[in-house]
Amino acid sequence: MVLEARGALDFALLAEYPIVATNWDPKSQLMRQVPAGAARLGGTNNEPNAESILSHDPDLLVVGKGWWNYYQDKGLLGTDIAPVLVVDEGTTGPSWKQAMTAQLTALDRREVAERVIARYNAELAQARAKIGGLLEGKSIAIAGADSGQIWLQNNTFAVSVAQDLGLNVLTDAAHAAPDRKDSTFYSLEELAIFDQADFVLLQNPDAVEAESPTWKRVRAVQDGHVGHLRYDLNNGLALTAMALAADIAEQVQVMR
Repeated sequence: MVLEARGALDFALLAEYPIVATNWDPKSQLMRQVPAGAARLGGTNNEPNAESILSHDPDLLVVGKGWWNYYQDKGLLGTDIAPVLVVDEGTTGPSWKQAMTAQLTALDRREVAERVIARYNAELAQARAKIGGLLEGKSIAIAGADSGQIWLQNNTFAVSVAQDLGLNVLTDAAHAAPDRKDSTFYSLEELAIFDQADFVLLQNPDAVEAESPTWKRVRAVQDGHVGHLRYDLNNGLALTAMALAADIAEQVQVMR
């Protein structure tokens, strides 16, 4: 049973576990790969439904490390329902590949890791070919909008995929909070750094912050060079990375 539909579901699909039920995100590209007959788990990521989980009599619960830590901190779930496999998605941007390979290897599935990394590299090659010279000599920013701020991703899963594509990604780790170097947050009056980007991939493009006059004055925004970083592509493992690489290649076509 899969408790969250990003990293955990990515891993469960890679490991070819028999999925009896999963947390469900109808907008996620991973849903197309869920085996027919798998049930939709009740509850949400923030509030898992123990009754729904128990109703499926699971032999194993699969959950990403971040969500598992959250559940432990909030006292929401324990190991009394079933054994728990906590999926390691890595601690910094590119480390997801090493973490995925190590965990699959520990489960006697190293050949799966090798095959999927080969598939990822092939997807990167196709995406690079589609991008061509559109971003030659240019840079992109991977950003998000919420809670009165715009943030810039520095050392994250999405940044690592963009860098694997050979793209120049704008980052600003020097001005990030000491306890959260993966992203740097800016007030709506401090957006000058984004003028260095020729294209912005933005999470939550419908947020009120993305309607602010200061954001609309950012060069890439004025040029219409903004794409949507979907929630389901913002974190995961190889299956998600392949989908994100293809999605970036498609979205930067606005640069033509």
